[in-house]
Amino acid sequence: MRSMPGRFTLSAVALMCVVVLAACNCAPTLRYITVAPTTMSIDAGTTQQFTATTYYSDGTQTDATATAAWSSSTPAVATISAAGVASGLTLGTSTITATFGGVSASATLTVARSLQTLVITPAAVTVGAGQTQQYDAMGTYTILNSTTPTTVDVTAVAGWNSSKTAVATIDSTQDTTNGLATSLTQGTTNITATLDGITSNTAVLTVGAPVQTGLQVTPSPATVAVGNAITLTAVELFSDASTIPLTSAATWTLTTCAPAGSATIVSGGTANNSTEIVSGQTVTTTACTVTATQGTFTGTSAVSVVAGTATSAYLANSGGNPPGGSANGTISQFSVAAATSPYLTPLTPATVTQATPPQVVILHPNGLYAYSIDVSSQVHIYDIAPAGSTTAPAGTLTLRSGDPVVVAGASDTNIGAIDPTGRFLYVTDSGNGTSSLGTLNGFTISQTDGTLTPISGVVNVTTNLNGPSDAVIDRTGKFLYVVNDGNASVCEFTIGAGGTVTAGVSTPSGTGPVFATVDSANPSAQILIVPGGDNTVTTYTINATTGALGVGTTTTITGAAALDNAVVDPTGSFLYLVDFGNSGATPALPSQVYAFNISSAGVIGAEIGTPLKTDVSPGGIVIDPTGKLLLIDTNGSNNTSATNIDLYTVGTGGALTAVTPVPAGIASFGIALYVANH
Repeated sequence: MRSMPGRFTLSAVALMCVVVLAACNCAPTLRYITVAPTTMSIDAGTTQQFTATTYYSDGTQTDATATAAWSSSTPAVATISAAGVASGLTLGTSTITATFGGVSASATLTVARSLQTLVITPAAVTVGAGQTQQYDAMGTYTILNSTTPTTVDVTAVAGWNSSKTAVATIDSTQDTTNGLATSLTQGTTNITATLDGITSNTAVLTVGAPVQTGLQVTPSPATVAVGNAITLTAVELFSDASTIPLTSAATWTLTTCAPAGSATIVSGGTANNSTEIVSGQTVTTTACTVTATQGTFTGTSAVSVVAGTATSAYLANSGGNPPGGSANGTISQFSVAAATSPYLTPLTPATVTQATPPQVVILHPNGLYAYSIDVSSQVHIYDIAPAGSTTAPAGTLTLRSGDPVVVAGASDTNIGAIDPTGRFLYVTDSGNGTSSLGTLNGFTISQTDGTLTPISGVVNVTTNLNGPSDAVIDRTGKFLYVVNDGNASVCEFTIGAGGTVTAGVSTPSGTGPVFATVDSANPSAQILIVPGGDNTVTTYTINATTGALGVGTTTTITGAAALDNAVVDPTGSFLYLVDFGNSGATPALPSQVYAFNISSAGVIGAEIGTPLKTDVSPGGIVIDPTGKLLLIDTNGSNNTSATNIDLYTVGTGGALTAVTPVPAGIASFGIALYVANH
């Protein structure tokens, strides 16, 4: 008889099947373990991290470094921690084993070297505060299976220590500067090194007073505009970065300028030759290196010559400033934007008052000082507020106390010129035509504060002078040329040491010359240009060595009445001539400005466009260093009771376009344009 299983029995069988099935779906099993690195060589006293990795039947792996059991076969050679870090103790070889889940793997660790001694040098040294001292560490090792010790440079891997870090610190970053000590203050500190548990001998570092390490030249780097000058200053530089004035003389050199002759240097004449004046000649493509040398010490500055930027303009007003004028006289002052209108904007204040009417304003090439020469031959010194000034708007003039500081000669028409380095001021007085035919006076200019001192031997010089009406100096600062209106000539002077002058020949020049200009786009081949009152302009080559004027080339300007002044654009390509005009002619000849091409040899070429009218009695003419804006001052007006500064933009090919004039005072002989060194 067949019996049927009960409900309980069936349940038990089902449960058993589940258990059996679960047992058949087995968890992954550990197949093997690895240890890395498999072989390794270390020094005694150093450690080595080993890692253990387990691999399972399902292809997975895990890091078992922290859970494996670690052992060393020769603990006397090397031990190993529960974290797998082996420590080398003595020369020999040991097998490092990791065990996990009953499975083991091994690696071979060799302790190949044992550091016995560590010696650092120098053992004792003295340095100045702020200096550095490199220490070296040499380690002597015993080598496994060798009877010969080996000495190795271990400077880069040693740990370094200074006992007094306030006296000196020492680099211990284990790189190329490891072991480099830097002294801080005077005192003594002990320097030691450690490696592989070994401490070196003690080296004594004594830090003494700072010592001179070189010269420091400032500013560096520097820029100077063409036609401007800057003063570099050298001081002694010490190991703690402190400086003092030069205690012995320095010499200065200039190299690497491209193109050659882009800048010139001349001693500033200060104590121990501590300053050097750099004059910008042409724009550099490679900066000039100016070097000061004092014995074995040097310092340098990289000086670039740039076109510069016109930032301010000044006009001497012999009859005051409108409306109404003044019994004294003023100087109008403007900010300049050569590329955009309005081109001239009055500064605040718009004028400065001078007790005696100024005839001309001359700017020092360093941009710090302005000199006004008045109708009584007196020279007045003004300070020019620099950019960023907190005491006055940038570009404004401030008259020095104690003004006037110098009396240059008899009263009459007075003009002046400053050499390109800013060391000397020369002032001409036209004389009265009878008892005096005019004089020339010279002054040295202090590079510290701009004050003037008469030059011995250049006081009331009269040689070859006859009604001098203008004075110009060539770009190199070697030669002075005085235009004589009285006998229509140009007198040559050579500028010597200390600003002394030696008179050269007097060259006839047209009829009624008043002003002159030097085309110095190429300082090594300069041209002197002298307009004449007989509607001619004469150009002379200048001998770069002697300053002698070559045979003049005279050009008649058709339609002109009385040429008065001239300027050449910064590229040396375009000549602009001011024609005073002749209101009494029939028909009347207006005041106007001409534009011409001009060659590098001074040959006047084709006229550019047609002459443009100016206001009445034009005098001074200037062009900004970018060649974009031309300014002419006038003594009268065609349109209003106010006199003007006539403005012209310069276009392609040198063509002029008149723009709205700017009201100004009753001008004397010239407008001065301030050019910043940027």
